[in-house]
Amino acid sequence: MCRYTANGLMAPRRLSGLVVRDPIDPEGSMELLLTVLVPFPLGFAVRNRMAAYIAYIALHAFVFTFQTLNLLIEWVGGSEHAFGTYPDANSSDIWGYGVVNLVIYLVGLGLVALGHRTRSWYGVRRGGLQPR
Repeated sequence: MCRYTANGLMAPRRLSGLVVRDPIDPEGSMELLLTVLVPFPLGFAVRNRMAAYIAYIALHAFVFTFQTLNLLIEWVGGSEHAFGTYPDANSSDIWGYGVVNLVIYLVGLGLVALGHRTRSWYGVRRGGLQPR
């Protein structure tokens, strides 16, 4: 479905007005992997809920920075995955990127809270921890 351009980059192929994009590379999904794998165990393992939130925010900010840098480098290099064609980015693509990342971020914070709540429930049932 994709073709190679003169500089070796893969470009989307147009089929009767429909743009077929390249498959998402694993580097671009790092934030999503972080959101699925880290927040619940972090909320469960860290006793102080505020410390768990801060740890998740710090980790997410680090991964988000590098994911965004990677997307920008690919975009300038000719990729149209995130923002359309360079330099004529559509503002709706940029806003869409922000909204999707905000939703992912909020889901991660919710999973931290769920992990902390589960720890509290587990401790109360076993007679150990008291809920905060």
